[in-house]
Amino acid sequence: MKTTNEQSKQNIYKLSSQEIQNKLDELSNQKLSPNICESYISLFCCKEWKYRKICANILIENIGLSFSTITKHLNSKDENIKYWIIWILGRIGDMGINPLIDMYSKSSHQVKLFILDSLKLIKSPKVINFAIENLNDSSWSIRQHCSMVLIHLQSHAIEALKKVLKEGSDHQRYWSFKALGKVLQEKALTTFSNIIFSKDYDEKIRAYALSGVKEIKSTEITPLLIKCLDSDLWPLRAQASKILIESDSEPQLILISTLREGTRAQKYWSGQILEEIIQEKHLSLVEEYLLKASPELKYHAITLLSKVNCETSIKSLINELSSPIWYNQKYSCDALISMGNSTIKYLIQRVTEAQEEEIFWITKILKKLTHPTSLSALEKLLIHESKDVRLWALESISKIDHNSSIQILISCFENQFWVIRSRASEYLQEYDARIFLPLFEALNHSSESTKYWAQKTVEDSSFYGAKIILQLVLSSNNKQRKEIFYYLNKLNINTLKTIYENPSLSRQDLIQYGHNHKSLNKGILYSQSNHHSDSEFSQLLSSEFSFNYETELNEIFTEAISLGASQLHLKINSHPVIRVNGMLCRCAGPKITSDKVQAYFTSYLNEDKLLEFKNKSFITITIPGNKDIRFRAHIYRQSLGIEAVLHLESTSIPSFQDLNLPVEFFEQIARLNKGLVLISGANGSGKTLCANSILSYINQNFVKSIVIVDDQLSYPIEPHKSFISQKIIGKDISSYEGAVEASLAEDPDVIYIAKCPDDSALEALLHKASSKTLVILETNSSSTKEAIEKLLLMFPNRQSRVYERLLQGALASSIHIKLLNNQEQNGFIPALEYFINNSKLSSMISMNTLDDLMKTIQDSKLDFTVCLDDYLLQLASEQKISYQEAIRWMEDKSRISVDTIW
Repeated sequence: MKTTNEQSKQNIYKLSSQEIQNKLDELSNQKLSPNICESYISLFCCKEWKYRKICANILIENIGLSFSTITKHLNSKDENIKYWIIWILGRIGDMGINPLIDMYSKSSHQVKLFILDSLKLIKSPKVINFAIENLNDSSWSIRQHCSMVLIHLQSHAIEALKKVLKEGSDHQRYWSFKALGKVLQEKALTTFSNIIFSKDYDEKIRAYALSGVKEIKSTEITPLLIKCLDSDLWPLRAQASKILIESDSEPQLILISTLREGTRAQKYWSGQILEEIIQEKHLSLVEEYLLKASPELKYHAITLLSKVNCETSIKSLINELSSPIWYNQKYSCDALISMGNSTIKYLIQRVTEAQEEEIFWITKILKKLTHPTSLSALEKLLIHESKDVRLWALESISKIDHNSSIQILISCFENQFWVIRSRASEYLQEYDARIFLPLFEALNHSSESTKYWAQKTVEDSSFYGAKIILQLVLSSNNKQRKEIFYYLNKLNINTLKTIYENPSLSRQDLIQYGHNHKSLNKGILYSQSNHHSDSEFSQLLSSEFSFNYETELNEIFTEAISLGASQLHLKINSHPVIRVNGMLCRCAGPKITSDKVQAYFTSYLNEDKLLEFKNKSFITITIPGNKDIRFRAHIYRQSLGIEAVLHLESTSIPSFQDLNLPVEFFEQIARLNKGLVLISGANGSGKTLCANSILSYINQNFVKSIVIVDDQLSYPIEPHKSFISQKIIGKDISSYEGAVEASLAEDPDVIYIAKCPDDSALEALLHKASSKTLVILETNSSSTKEAIEKLLLMFPNRQSRVYERLLQGALASSIHIKLLNNQEQNGFIPALEYFINNSKLSSMISMNTLDDLMKTIQDSKLDFTVCLDDYLLQLASEQKISYQEAIRWMEDKSRISVDTIW
């Protein structure tokens, strides 16, 4: 039966896979004729892409017979038919040029782009004039596609492009410069340079020539761009600066040298550029400028050091705080403030041995950063021999808006210097209503000085209700005081503020508030009664939060970090326990109780987290540590009370080399423009860190749109060259499936998914990976085979073959990771099995041939295809792991002899 053009497109779209296959089988048995060609063309309306492509390939193979029929459909109203006609014409050589050009003017913008893509594939000089003419189009994307047509012609287009430089319009000249730069590369440099630096050409032409330089991928362009930084035209200087920032040729060394030897303009622009691209490896050169006499060089050095947030730069800047030159101290202070909380650890270490002038700057920085972790060090300065140092420390403490700051300020009421006691009182009055409960309780203090200043601070405040409560407390006996404190401790902060502002408050009002459930803060308990359950988290009263507990926790954290722990266990009736290199070790810290765990973590919990703990009996929170480490705390309820396990995580993402990963292979992965990268391994094997190292490399080296989807912010990535969107499941979006749908609509170049979504979302990801997006997907599995098998089994059995084909086309690479004991450094080292997909491996990605796939990987000698056994043997031969460890994980254990093991 013949299929005709009149057959309903809707009926064709409804055909099942088997029905389409039957039609193709039927058509293949018939001699090709115009009617048969029409039948193949009508199948372009079927819903499965692979069958459309089969029809297109058949028509291409028989183009001599099918050409006239194909061209009749150039102006088809059906978008599918039009798409495939253009697709075919782009793959039949010069025959396709005239039909494509004829339909171009009648087409929509999107179709025009597709026509230009097809003309690009033809690579015929016959399209040169057409492409040059359309460089004048009003649409930027059309002009860009036309330039790509000319670039693909390589040397055939050069003469025509040179002619355009002399006679063309502005648009044509601009794109011709870019095309010539792309085609000629270094050969174009001399000509472009002459134009850029010649005042005989107008500003636009010189700028166009510089755009052409941008297309030249060579280190030779760097000196030319440096020279442009001293151009007579500001736009050229700015344009050259932008090119250097985006350059892959690493111009940092030349720019650092230019800071010393260049002209004034070159020094300025070099400094601006280096602020964007300076890296840690260049800091040693920058530090040398701190020793120079030139104030300008020192300023540049300090600015650049502040742009690289690492231990080296922070310590160098802290050293400058003791410089004999005031403005060096000031610049360094401002630089350290701009670097944020990562500097606090080093400032605290330095302050214990610093001279008075340096302490001034350190307290100034800590005052600006306002982070609670600096309170311990600042509190120690309150007993410094210098009164000035005490005042600086006191002011810094007052600016850190934290419950512990209030306690420290109250403790200053016993300080030997009157001015310290007076200032502490003044600073407390700058706080809100939180100060009064601690101040009222200070009235019971054994020190007369503390009682006096606590009373004076309340009396000097502008809260009339607080003054009334003060009089009630002072005129009450012990029992009555406890009653007042009891009711105050029950009330939430908004109610307390209302009370403290009430000028006609009475004891009865206080009792009534205490009995009104709307006024109560259920998370705040009176510490003396201590009625809360050991198994129920309670927000501690602000005034009762012990600074000792915070200090105690910081000391535990410091010990865990210094010993290189991966986990920290806070178990009831036990000393803190850490896991180092897989082994549990007991620390020397205090024994843990449920109350202590609550005291440690209360300040990190908001009301939502408290409610979550009440409902689920566990919560996970993130706690800052130092510059390099943060803690992911899992707090949970058990029969004895509340305990916690904290995972120590790096705040920065190490390089491939630091992670002991094969650098060349992973850089190759990061350069991929599309495809699925499947990263598999057991829980805790380093999959997420591996994936984030790839994302970090892309971010540092390429301009891409990156979407990150995870159930927690494992490694926050600051945008560098790329644009980054991070979605947290449960916070920013409800599910992985919803995140996939949202991400695909955001025009991503790279998508990272931390967990395999359902089959429909996975299918969408695979389609995206097949076309234009790099998709990085994590999955838990014990082997490469299991990881691929897991993906295949997600899809319905009835369409398994279709999805196998989809995965075969989408998969770009597979990486399987195992963490092993590192014999060399007493830690862990990854062992990998990986491959970059090719046609041979792709054909074996099927449920029936996965064993063949693994055998091929094991036998392969290709670059970037390494089986786990080979990787293990390599690690053992380099003495990074023991042969016993290698044979434990090897598939073919016969490859290691008994003699080798022992």
